[in-house]
Amino acid sequence: MLDLFERVFLLTIGADEQDARLARATSPQRTEGIKQQIRDGRSVFQATMLEAGAVPLDAGASPASLADTVLAMAARPGH
Repeated sequence: MLDLFERVFLLTIGADEQDARLARATSPQRTEGIKQQIRDGRSVFQATMLEAGAVPLDAGASPASLADTVLAMAARPGH
């Protein structure tokens, strides 16, 4: 399905940051079992998306910085 898009962006996150964010998750649906599934799947998902050609973006960057990066890449012809 990724081939339907000219470019796919992936917000990447490291294990430590993911653990910190999951520790702050307070939803009752976000059980410890679900959190572990998320932890276990992060590296596989990221690797799969990058292998498929996704453009990595640091999820720790500010929203403004991420938007600037995406807009700059979108403005480049032929990419």
